[in-house]
This record gives sequence, structure tokens and C-alpha cells, in this order.
Amino acid sequence: SSERHPPCSDRGEWQVKAVKVWLSDGRSETFGQPAGRYKEYAFKSGECFTSLSPWDNGEYRRLGAIKFKTNQEYPMDVGSGFCLGVEGGAGAGITRIGFMFLNAVQTTVLTNVNYPTLHLLEPKVAVEEIKSMTYTNDTSANQQQTVETSKKVTKTSSWSMSNSFTATFSVEVKAGIPGIVDLSTGFSVSVGTESKYPMDVGSGFCLGVAGRAGADIVRIGFVFLNPVQTTVLTNVNYPTLHLLEPKVAVEEIKSMTYTNDTSANQQQTVETSKKVTKTSSWSMSNSFTATFSVEVKAGIPGIVDLSTGFSVSVGTESSYSHEHTDERTETLTFPLDVPPKKKVDVDITIGRAAFDLPYTGTLKITCKNGSVLQYETNGQYQGITYTDIKVNTKESDL
Repeated sequence: SSERHPPCSDRGEWQVKAVKVWLSDGRSETFGQPAGRYKEYAFKSGECFTSLSPWDNGEYRRLGAIKFKTNQEYPMDVGSGFCLGVEGGAGAGITRIGFMFLNAVQTTVLTNVNYPTLHLLEPKVAVEEIKSMTYTNDTSANQQQTVETSKKVTKTSSWSMSNSFTATFSVEVKAGIPGIVDLSTGFSVSVGTESKYPMDVGSGFCLGVAGRAGADIVRIGFVFLNPVQTTVLTNVNYPTLHLLEPKVAVEEIKSMTYTNDTSANQQQTVETSKKVTKTSSWSMSNSFTATFSVEVKAGIPGIVDLSTGFSVSVGTESSYSHEHTDERTETLTFPLDVPPKKKVDVDITIGRAAFDLPYTGTLKITCKNGSVLQYETNGQYQGITYTDIKVNTKESDL
């Protein structure tokens, strides 16, 4: 997943000499041997590929360019930065001055390329001998031989433009490349077709880069996660939960006193309510949760108020979002008997506790084509929970 530092490339003449990739887990790798100027692109949190096409360098053997689009936009304040000219007013001094810039450039493409004198060209072909051999057959039967040979060739192509322009903008050329065809009547000139290699970017979530490089990029591929159907965190455990000493802040909800100065029992009804907000979150990579909706199947740590003190337990497993909020109003209604010539003090409280502890689990990603990616993961659980409402009564003489 490229999150902060995406691929950075050094471009040689008509080809990419090197590619450096930073992943969100801190790993980085350089492929090829850097040379010359480079271009770097940094992905924002939640930014993903929407399309990607590696292009060859015209000889079908090396990487020439990487063209991609993402789900983000990047407006610029000063256009493209390419100055078209200056205007203003001046006398003995400069009274006003303005610089005219070309608007922000999205793409620069040389297209509809034609070679008007191509039909007049008489190709000059230097014929090089690769291999020469003679086979003889002094028998009365046919003989079959296998001829094998190889030759390393380097093809180059360039379309001249203004140096200042090509130094500022990355120019894409959509063109066929002139080539030579060896016919029975001699050599002929023809124009080939454009060569780009669109890729299926799947979900748009890039898992890494694969390929081969020496002094140049020989081949390159981007590994994408297939379109995702569901993403579930399951088998969640809290390995340090048994070591936790719960810190519970007891909050008073209500306090009152009931008196009975008669000779008969009196019955009162005590009512109270408290609005509580319980939260739970299981930490994950920001780029991952910004791209996919993650379901968590887990029990939530909670607090139990026992006669001996507070204890920690995990509730039954249920399904939650990776950031879950449960807002509710806790109510309590109970009868209270007040004996004759007595008073009863009533104190109603609730306990609040915060959790911050590690978790482990299994992340299961099911793709729309039925394939499953499953791996062990870990992170930090944070939550706020409440105990049940507790009533304390104290009876005394008037």
C-alpha cells in the first residue's frame, strides 16, 4: 500500500532508469540504477489508483513510462509554472509587471503524428550477417535440420521538441514508429501501431511492485488487490486483558433522603436515568480503512461491579464497524420501603472505565471473484464502557 511516499522514478533518455517504491509499513526498495532527473508522487491517505498503464520505450524491451490516475484531484495556484511571457508598464522605472503562465497542465500529448516524406524514403538497410552455415545430404532420403540463432538489437525513437518545453512537461507521444519490412521485392517502409499496456487495477489498492531490473527497468508490474466484496476482522483476542487492573471512575447520578415519622411503613418509588455513550475502536492502517469498510466480529471488554470490587470481562461476540459508538439512556425504577420512625439515604452511582490495550486477530478479505486473502494482524483496542447502575441505601433512626 503506498501511502506517504509512492513510486519515484529516474528517467533516462526515452526510458525509465529506476523506480523507487515506499510502502506504508516503512519498507522501501529501488529497482534499476538511478540517473538524471526524477519524478516523485506521494499518495494521500485513502488515495487509490483508478487506472495504470506501463508504456515501453519503443523497442519493446524496456520501461519507457508509467501513466496512472487516482481518485484525488490536485489543483495548482500558479498554473503549470510555464511562463509564456511578461506584460506591464514602465517609464523610468517599472510601474507594473505581470507574468503570464500557462494554466495547470493535465496532459501533454503529441498525437496525429504523420511523416509526410515517408513515402519518398528509399530505405538504406545495412545487412549484417548473423550466421552462415552449409548443410549437405549425400543420401537418397530427405534430411531435416533445425537452425537456431539469436541477435541482441537496440531500437531507438525520438521526436524533437523545444528543450525548455520537454524539460518542464512530461510529453506523451501517441504515434506509430517507422520500421522496415523485408519483402521479396526488396525493403519497404511501414509505420507500426502505438504500444501501451493497460492494467487491471482491481480495487485500486496497491499491494506492491514486482519486476526485474539491472542498469535499466527490464519489466515492471504493480500488484493490486482484486475488487473487494467483504473485509472482516475476526478471531479477536486481547492478550494482556488478564493483567489489567480496571480503573473505574464512579459518577454519582442521584442522591436523596426519604423520612417516615409515622407509625406505619411507607413505600416510595425511586426513578433515575443516565445518558451514556460507549465507544469501541480497533486500530488499522488509515489507508486501508479509508478504502474499505471493515466489519469487526469480536467481543467487547467490559466492567462488572462485584461485591469484592470491579472485574474485567469480554462480552459475547457480535458484529461492529471498526469504529463503533453505542449511545443509549440507562434507566432505573425500583420500590423503596421506609420503616416507621426511620430515614433512608439513597445514593445512585455508575462506573465509567476506559480501555487501551493491544489486540490480535485475523483479517479476512473476500474478493468479488471468490478469492480470499487472509492474514494475521494486530493493533490497539480503545474503548469507553460503563457498569450497570448501582443503588446504595443506608437506614437510620430519626
